[in-house]
Amino acid sequence: MSEFKIETHPLEPFLPANAKLLMLGSFPPPKTRWKMDFYYPNYQNVISYY
Repeated sequence: MSEFKIETHPLEPFLPANAKLLMLGSFPPPKTRWKMDFYYPNYQNVISYY
């Protein structure tokens, strides 16, 4: 069985006292896997070519 590496989000948790909505999502890959210097650095997110 393979062992998974645990990654932590770079931002601290944020929960306002009056929150009424919970939005779930993913966080970007480690910077070593970035294709460009951008928070969600995937080649599919490149808009400068359009």
